[in-house]
Amino acid sequence: MSDQPSAAFFSYSRTDSEFALRLARDLKAAGARVWLDQLDIRPGEPWDRTIEAALDAARFMLVILSPASSNSDNVRNEIAFALEEGKIVVPVLYKECFVPLLLRRAQRIDFRADYTRGLADLLAFLGVAQPNEAVLDQAAEDEAKRHAAWQAREVEAQRLRGVESERLAEAEAARRQVEQNERPTAAQPPGATKMAQPHLDAGPTQASAKQRVLISRRNLVIAAAVLVALLGGLFLWLRSNRSLAPARPPRILTGDTAAVASVVFSSDGRTLASGSWDGTVKLWDVASGTLIRTLSIRTLGGQSSKVMSVAFSPDGRTLASGNDDDTITLWDVASGTLIRSLSGHTNGFYSVAFSPDGRTLASGTEDMEKNVKLWDVNSGTLIRTLSGHTSWINSVAFSPDGRTLASGSEDKNVKLWDVSSGALIQTVYGHTGDVESVAFSPDGRTLASGSGDMTVKLWEVASGAPIRTLSGHTNYVESVAFSPDGRTVASGSVDKSIKLWDVASGNLIRTLPGQYTVWSVSFSPDGHTLASGSDDKTIKLWDVSDLPK
Repeated sequence: MSDQPSAAFFSYSRTDSEFALRLARDLKAAGARVWLDQLDIRPGEPWDRTIEAALDAARFMLVILSPASSNSDNVRNEIAFALEEGKIVVPVLYKECFVPLLLRRAQRIDFRADYTRGLADLLAFLGVAQPNEAVLDQAAEDEAKRHAAWQAREVEAQRLRGVESERLAEAEAARRQVEQNERPTAAQPPGATKMAQPHLDAGPTQASAKQRVLISRRNLVIAAAVLVALLGGLFLWLRSNRSLAPARPPRILTGDTAAVASVVFSSDGRTLASGSWDGTVKLWDVASGTLIRTLSIRTLGGQSSKVMSVAFSPDGRTLASGNDDDTITLWDVASGTLIRSLSGHTNGFYSVAFSPDGRTLASGTEDMEKNVKLWDVNSGTLIRTLSGHTSWINSVAFSPDGRTLASGSEDKNVKLWDVSSGALIQTVYGHTGDVESVAFSPDGRTLASGSGDMTVKLWEVASGAPIRTLSGHTNYVESVAFSPDGRTVASGSVDKSIKLWDVASGNLIRTLPGQYTVWSVSFSPDGHTLASGSDDKTIKLWDVSDLPK
């Protein structure tokens, strides 16, 4: 190890202070040289200058990754500074979360399932060849105690839930018994006099028989009315909520060796394109699920380049892929040959989109210019640059009439641009996290945006006014897409699920379960199939033909 005052600087969110403190203490005890503000700022020292000095002197930066840190501007600023200064940034995965784009290429050390294993891996990385075994043993013992305590809490919680259920059941039984006891044993007909009472009490007389018939008929009428009301209410509820039966298992397409970052259908719905972090674009036959061909993205040095976004031209003849080697590649779909490469950003392309007439291509990137670029598809020349965002661009989308372009950014905003002039029409504010995806409704009146704040928002395009917020995801929303009829929005998330939402009411229609982060969702042109690309290196084709029309 180096003799620097601090070899590894901790960057973390205050929400994760307990974990950061535990890890720093274990690393120090095992022989690693680390710096944590909670342990290393002495009383009376100016904390801001001390932190800056420690960060400047550090050789490594350990970034504690969690939902809180992923959404922290301070953590992002520290990461950007460390990378600019050439420091080695090590992602320490504490909780399942969206990994900031700047760290997606870096190998992570995973503490989620096994703290002791993560600690050993991190010590090895930091060059502690012979860590204090007592520290590792103590860490393993502490982890076992934590797990046992968690199990005990879970068992107790289940017991309490059982006790509460029994209490509620007893209370309900008691309530019903009281109602039964208070119910009259016999019904006296309206207008009955004392003279008629003996006849009513005498038993099965003709008068009492008629009375029972009348009461029975009245009860039948009431029961029928109640049944009609219940059925009518059920119909109205189903129509408003559009709740569906559980999802059927999807068809699964396999062949990629890394996460599938983007999926899109051709305009005729026969072909599906997918882009993967393994550096390939794949074309699939939708009907059979067979692979048509694989297109490889290579850098000038011959290395594979991650594919971050794919888009078909409206006529389905050309496919664009945005890559993290600072290029866009245009492919001939029929032959699989490369048409041309476009370059002009200083970092990877994270989103590409064709205009409805197929003549223009929009691109968004993570470069420091924070610009959207418009390209002439036929010539490959740059038409114009749209400037206004204050951080990199995650998503771009054209309106159906091609006049407006929407862009979503890490600056938490959505911007609407006039395509013909490049002028900014308006900025849409409301998200509290990065905007990861934007999509126009088929009629162009509504815009959907998915964000790191775990919500999907619907906006009125004409005014930029919010329509409603769709809440239910528990982590970053990475992709949004409208169904062809515009009645449904699909959202894919880091929480490993896809949700289908009713646009008119904002109600959740269905959740499609997953096991890995969902990076991309796309409806087929007929609306019967939803494709998703995820971290498990697969594409899933979901049957959504039962969505109400």
